[in-house]
Amino acid sequence: MIKKGLEAANENKKILGNHSSFISGDLLHFYSELENRQNCTAEAVRWYLPPLVAILESFYKVLFAKYLDTNATYLSRAEKLHNVYKPELKFDLLFGLNQKQFTIGELYAHSLKYNSLSEIRKNYELICDCDYINQIKNFDVSLLNGADIKEGENAQKNIEKIFSSVGQAFILRHSLIHEYPASNVSVAKEQMLNYLENARLLTMITDRVFTIDVKKM
Repeated sequence: MIKKGLEAANENKKILGNHSSFISGDLLHFYSELENRQNCTAEAVRWYLPPLVAILESFYKVLFAKYLDTNATYLSRAEKLHNVYKPELKFDLLFGLNQKQFTIGELYAHSLKYNSLSEIRKNYELICDCDYINQIKNFDVSLLNGADIKEGENAQKNIEKIFSSVGQAFILRHSLIHEYPASNVSVAKEQMLNYLENARLLTMITDRVFTIDVKKM
């Protein structure tokens, strides 16, 4: 499981430390592609949900691994993760750690649940020992540069709406993939564009918070 997860996450190594430009690029690509599609059917629109959620899952897996591996303060909270999720540390996992095939942060990041934004928020708050939304609201956007300041302020001002929007995208994606019939899932083009833009804002501000947090430690 971890090996497969790492193969996907390793493709997104540029996510952190590079202002999440890789993730932003993917989301902007999907946004532009959908926006420019003419006569886009409802069937076509809703199938943007799986890649959107996959991008977010990959972003948070790398984010949590980075938090846990960057500083001992965050790593010490892995005990909370262990008590909540109780991952099975089989011999092949211990061997992999010993052989440096992956880090402790990657081990725990890939043992977490990402089925909904509420689960992701729970993971974030266990690792960072804070309220996710409040941390974004209280983030000093003046520490950012250029256009990031305006976008950071926009993300802070609308963070509840952003969370609600992205959370709904997770719910619809789950219904589309796991429930029958999938035709029950209906997403308008403008609604999907809204999901994509809010996902981009959420990953952008979260990445900036991570960068500043780590510098403070």
